[in-house]
Amino acid sequence: GALLVVVLLTTLVTGAIGVSFIRQNLLREAQTRVNHDLGTLQILYRERLATTAERVGAAMRGIDLDSPSLAAELQQLRQKLGLNLLNLCSVEGKSLAGQYPDPAVRVRIDQDPVLAIARQGTPSWGSLRLDADRLATEGGTALQESLRISAQPGTPVVETDALFWWIAQPLFDDQGRVQALMYGGIALNHNSGLVDELRSRLFVEDLYAGRPLGTVTLFLDGVRVATNVRREDGSRAVGTMVSPQVRELVLKEGQIWQDRAWVVNAWYLAAYAPLRSPDGRIIGMLYLGLLEQPYADLTRRLVLSYMGTVALVGVVAILLGLLLLGYIVRPLSALDQAAIK
Repeated sequence: GALLVVVLLTTLVTGAIGVSFIRQNLLREAQTRVNHDLGTLQILYRERLATTAERVGAAMRGIDLDSPSLAAELQQLRQKLGLNLLNLCSVEGKSLAGQYPDPAVRVRIDQDPVLAIARQGTPSWGSLRLDADRLATEGGTALQESLRISAQPGTPVVETDALFWWIAQPLFDDQGRVQALMYGGIALNHNSGLVDELRSRLFVEDLYAGRPLGTVTLFLDGVRVATNVRREDGSRAVGTMVSPQVRELVLKEGQIWQDRAWVVNAWYLAAYAPLRSPDGRIIGMLYLGLLEQPYADLTRRLVLSYMGTVALVGVVAILLGLLLLGYIVRPLSALDQAAIK
């Protein structure tokens, strides 16, 4: 009886330690990968923005301000570069050409950190939040409407502002003085192509139980404006909100969140980082996540396999112990019988 108790206790303790080790290490390794990949995502995001800005800036420098077909050239350039907006203003903010619906409205250069740098003679770019009024001023109500973010089709609007890659190029006169600013950008609201491209650089594009294994999201404040996270119906979860805990840590405190998180309809091993405009203000977040379910299922299989092995070893240990005990007991029993006789 004592032997059986000892073997059972040893088996249970060994099993508990092994199960804890498997669970902690498997999920920790996965979370470590996510944390590392978040840094890679930030680098890819900045590099992609810088490459786009340099390409756009080079094309902008070829514009002739005195060309009689300036407006048509701007429109062709905007389409060629894939920009949502492309405008030209003086250093005082007077509109010169582009998509302005009202040419009388002046551009508030001093309130735009990208334009403010360009006015000093340096090409500039960055992530920027354009509010609904600015969108209407720069591109009209059609642009404003196209970038609205709703929670679901037919529901009230969640977000009327837009996240942009914003690029500005100073144009100089013969004396080398800045005489105009050409600027514009690419909207990140509904920009599925960008988040899918970033994901493809980091993950295989496999599905698990109908959900993507790896996901990337761009947030404007706490609202998903571009994502490959899916709702139950398979549509992109644009317009859904981040959790209050993540909002507090990332958007208010400016820190990185690295932990498991409930993302729309599933648990993910997630990492969130603040997204800042050139003047340092937090305007949104970059998110990267790995679906937790594959790791949970793998953990379950490993635990079952391990416990089966431990149980088998325990049974073998008991049988061997009983066999050994028999070899010991039988001679002693024989001696007892002889002594009685």
